[in-house]
Amino acid sequence: MDEKMNKLLTAPASEGAVSEYENRLAEEKREKKKKLVKIGIVMLLALLVFVFATIAWFASNKNTEANGMSVTVTSLPFDIATTGTLIHNEPQLTSVRSEYTEGEQESLSGETGVVGTYYAAADNDSLMLRFEPTEADDPETPDVDERYLPDIGPDSSGELSLYIIPKQSGTLDAYIDLNVVSFKAVDNEGQEELIEITPSLDTTSGLTAEQVASCKDAAQFLKGHILFFEELSSVPESYSYKKPITDGKIHFHKANAVEGRAYKVNIYWTWTNTLGQIALKNNDNELRSGIPVVEETDDMGTESDPTDKAAILKYLKDNKDSVFSDINVYETLTDAEKEAYDAMTAEEQAEYESAAVDDWIENAGTVKNFELLSDAYNSADFTIGTNLDYFMIELAVNSTEQG
Repeated sequence: MDEKMNKLLTAPASEGAVSEYENRLAEEKREKKKKLVKIGIVMLLALLVFVFATIAWFASNKNTEANGMSVTVTSLPFDIATTGTLIHNEPQLTSVRSEYTEGEQESLSGETGVVGTYYAAADNDSLMLRFEPTEADDPETPDVDERYLPDIGPDSSGELSLYIIPKQSGTLDAYIDLNVVSFKAVDNEGQEELIEITPSLDTTSGLTAEQVASCKDAAQFLKGHILFFEELSSVPESYSYKKPITDGKIHFHKANAVEGRAYKVNIYWTWTNTLGQIALKNNDNELRSGIPVVEETDDMGTESDPTDKAAILKYLKDNKDSVFSDINVYETLTDAEKEAYDAMTAEEQAEYESAAVDDWIENAGTVKNFELLSDAYNSADFTIGTNLDYFMIELAVNSTEQG
C-alpha cells in the first residue's frame, strides 16, 4: 500500500467518553432496528417463520472408490442420529429436500449410559433433525409443532445436537460442514412454494430481477449473521459462547470410540441483535447492549492460537461483505482524503475501502466506528427480514475432510 493510502488509514479516529445523550441515541438506534425488522416480518411478509437450526438436515455422505473402469460406493464407518419426538415444518422440509428421511427409531447408549431413543439414519442416508418440547411448551397441543417455534430473528439462538455412532471400535473421525440455506415463499395457485436462493437463481424462478437481487443479498447476509460455536460459556452472565466455528467446519475426533455407542456433537448457533455483542473488545464506552457473544478482551492471543475474541474479529473482517450492508467509506472522508482517494486506481480504492472497514472493526470501541458498523449491521438485518421466509442449516457429515 502506498504512502497516501497509509496516511488516510492511520488518521486518528474520534476519541472520548460517550455522553448520556449519545448513549441514549445509540440505544434508540438499536431498538429502532429491532422494531423495524419485526415490522418487516409482520407487514411485508405476513409472518416470517424460519426453518431454522433446530429443524436442520443431516447429510451423511458416502465415499467413492475408483477401481479401473468402475466406481464403487462404500458406506461410511459410522451412522448419524438425532433425538426427539417432533419435526418442525415437515411438509416444507420434504418439499425442498425429498431425499431426507425421518430415520428409524432405536434405543442407543452414550458415554454416560443409555441416553434415550434416537432416530438413526438408515444405511447412511439423510436425516431430518428432531427436537423434544421442553416443560415450558404447551402440553395441550403436542401435535401442533408450530407452537414450539420461537420468534426467530435478531436476538435468537439455538442448539443442534448430532450423534455419531461408529460401526467398529477404534479411532473415530467425523468432518462436519455447516451451510445456511435460504428460501423465499411464493404463492403457486393457492399453494406455498419455496424457492431456494442459490447463486444461479434468475427470473426463470418467477421472481423479478429486483427480487432475485434482493434475495441473493439477503441470503448472503444471513450466512454472515448466523454464528456457530462448539461450547457454551462457563460464565453465561458474562458472555454466551466459546470456540467460534468461523469456517463452517467441525472435526469430531474420538481416540477410543466404542462400536455402537452414540457420541454427541454439540453445535450452538446465534443471531445477535446488535453489533456491540460481537465486535467490542471491551465495553469501556458503554456502547454494548446485551451479553457479548464471546469473552471480551484486548488480548488477541497468537496467530496460531487466537483468543475467541480475535477469531470473531477476524471473521468480521474476512466476511465483511456478508455482515455489513450499505457501507460507504467515501462519505466518511474529508475533502482532502476524497481528493487522494479519487486519484487512486479502482484496485487501490477497493483495497483502501477494505482496509478502512478492517480498521473500524479493529477499533469498534470508538463512537464513530461503532455507529458506522452498527448501522451497516442493522441494515443487513433488515434486508434479511424483508426478503426471506425460511432458512435451514444443513450439515454434511463425512469421514474425510472436504475441500
